[in-house]
Amino acid sequence: YDVFVENRASAKTIELVIEKKIDIIVCDVVMPEFITLLKARMGRVPPTIFISAYDVLEVKRAKELGALSLIQKPFNFRDLLDTLKHLTEPSK
Repeated sequence: YDVFVENRASAKTIELVIEKKIDIIVCDVVMPEFITLLKARMGRVPPTIFISAYDVLEVKRAKELGALSLIQKPFNFRDLLDTLKHLTEPSK
């Protein structure tokens, strides 16, 4: 995977997503403004995996924002890689 890391919802981050034609976004569920900005700028949002340290109520919030998946913190990177692999594999 090609990985780009940004830790804030900025104009630079939005431009990076557009320029690099990002396939999947991994975003903390407490940063919904990033998804809102992307949708306003692009008219759509790339598939998104949300990460959350909060309880199951955050699942509803993540789904409202269009999440493909929600991973609970703490998590290990194997969980994230497995989720990415599952979401990027062609359907059988």
